Amino acid sequence: MALRSRKRRNMIRKQRIRLWVYYLLIILLMFMPFFRTYVTSDHMPCIKTGGVYSEYPEMPDFWQLVSSGRFILYALAGLFYFLNRFLHISYLQNAWILQLFGMALYALAAVILFEIFRQKFNDKHQLFLLHAAVLLMFINPFIVEHYVYNCIEQAIGILCSAIAVRCIVDHKYVLGGFCSFCAMSIYQTNIFIVLMTVLIAVFILHFDDDIKTIIKKNFWVCISVAVPAFSNLLLQKMIASGGHNLSPGKNTSLPQSWGAKIKVIISNVVNTWWNLQNMFAKGLLPLLLCLLFVMGIYILLKNRKMFLLIIFTGISGILVILPFSFGFVTTPYYPQRTLVSMFFSLGLLIIGVVYILRQSPKLIVGVEILIGGMVLLDIYYTQNCIMDTFIGQAIDYHEMYSIQAEIEEYEKNTGNQISYVKVAMDNSPRYCAKELLLPSELTYNHRIIYDQWAQLNFLNYVNGTNYRGLNMETAEYEKYVGEKDWDDYNPSEQLIFEGNILYWIIY
Repeated sequence: MALRSRKRRNMIRKQRIRLWVYYLLIILLMFMPFFRTYVTSDHMPCIKTGGVYSEYPEMPDFWQLVSSGRFILYALAGLFYFLNRFLHISYLQNAWILQLFGMALYALAAVILFEIFRQKFNDKHQLFLLHAAVLLMFINPFIVEHYVYNCIEQAIGILCSAIAVRCIVDHKYVLGGFCSFCAMSIYQTNIFIVLMTVLIAVFILHFDDDIKTIIKKNFWVCISVAVPAFSNLLLQKMIASGGHNLSPGKNTSLPQSWGAKIKVIISNVVNTWWNLQNMFAKGLLPLLLCLLFVMGIYILLKNRKMFLLIIFTGISGILVILPFSFGFVTTPYYPQRTLVSMFFSLGLLIIGVVYILRQSPKLIVGVEILIGGMVLLDIYYTQNCIMDTFIGQAIDYHEMYSIQAEIEEYEKNTGNQISYVKVAMDNSPRYCAKELLLPSELTYNHRIIYDQWAQLNFLNYVNGTNYRGLNMETAEYEKYVGEKDWDDYNPSEQLIFEGNILYWIIY
């Protein structure tokens, strides 16, 4: 008996390893372009004399992280701070190591999520859709931004979310609540992933139970997620009340009126789902969601499962709206990294609908065709987003090289040495390079020099120079910029030399 049990455990372990390798290879194939140095404006404050990037950046400010609820993230930052020095891993020189660790953790989280639902899916069509749904959570245009910021911290957060779901499903509510707190304390929107996933899991695992059992299970689910969520928010408020300001960007809030808040959030929900920030086929995703929802409702009505119909409708609404709910307590600004849970919503709705349709093989095949096409489109747009990051990066570098060439030409012709740079932006600076395939005003691949703190440092970093910055006076701005507004890089008009000073106007 013990031998048989040991063999079974070994078989399960081998299956998990094979599944982990399967997911890792797919994720690796999709995001391998990030196995090279990618620079963001956030790296530029670490520039030292001579344009040299600090090999090992300093520890982030404690209060800046914890005042935004990222308690575990500060602990992780300390761990990485130590490992970077001990193993001689620096981000800009060895980014691929951090990316690979992150991919491995994403794949592990995918395995955990797959196994939660695996027992309820039987034939190859259902399993194909389960695999597709899980992979959509980890391969999509919005998660590309995770890789821009090396992905390791976000991967740990999502892994904590998956472990939390596993614990809650297994009735380990205290441990699940702790893991939920850890996930939220790395990145706050991870709590949405926990809640949405566990709601679908409970819906499926207790589909045939009585009403009392379903209500009881959902009650404990809500408690397991609500307690760590409110604990995180309460700790933030306590820190803020102690005289420590919230981190930059956390002070921005919606209008004080609840009616105005709800109006803004609803507008964001509709616009983002429909347009997907110009990073996906417009309108396709909400239409797919509606079609899946209608299929599920049809089968539940046909089988006269009215209570489950109400539960499924409520969960579907949560899947659509919940990713935006943090707008009630903070800024209405929704960068892609905060909305990765939207693609978890898509994957989870697919899983829920496939389970409802499990005894309707013709509908399952129809869903399989729809999701197969969806997966292909998802890969196409994800690859375009990845390509955009490097197109924008190449353009940024090219302009810095060009500016340095103009400086050297000026110095050669005049004998003057440029020591100072005064930077200003024209009246309508471009956020993204126009050459991008999927430009968005909220995208991660915006021009590095759009951020004021990065402009001169990026010039120094690319060219290995040590130009110092001076403020451009109002009179100088009126003289060199005035009402001008450029759409392209034009060094003959945007670079003005006077003595040892360069006036640099950013279009």
